[in-house]
Amino acid sequence: MSDDLVKPCPFCGSNVVIDVSDDLTTGAFVCDQKSTCIESGLLTGFNMAFKDSAIAAWNTRADRIEVLEKALTNMQREYDKRGDRIEELEAQLSKKMDEDAYIAELEYKLDAAEAELANAVEAAYCEGFAEGYGGEWIEGDYSKPWRKSVAFAELKGEQP
Repeated sequence: MSDDLVKPCPFCGSNVVIDVSDDLTTGAFVCDQKSTCIESGLLTGFNMAFKDSAIAAWNTRADRIEVLEKALTNMQREYDKRGDRIEELEAQLSKKMDEDAYIAELEYKLDAAEAELANAVEAAYCEGFAEGYGGEWIEGDYSKPWRKSVAFAELKGEQP
């Protein structure tokens, strides 16, 4: 079989020649000098005793277009898997952000309710609300902790 029956390189598409070693025992399929295979150092060698088998094997490999189409299909499959995963993560993030916003809103409302309750307790002390709950009334001293806890319990509808 002669060199002119060797198909182009499946990687770079350039023409291929067979380069034979000085001792004529090994050969290699070598791409054009301008090819990316030469720049990368890619080389396919073989024993010259099996030259015809090596050429037949070289020529029976898949066509470059088939190889590229398979690679593209595999890459598209991987891209789709990753795209699905990204969409799933984005949905989880959106849900988490919605939950965080809801929690923040509830915390804001709770803070506002606690502030309103504290204001109501202070107002009740100013009006003498705590008088008569079993504790002695101390004129002008509305800061006793037990009096506040009694007022809070009363406003919450609990037993003091």
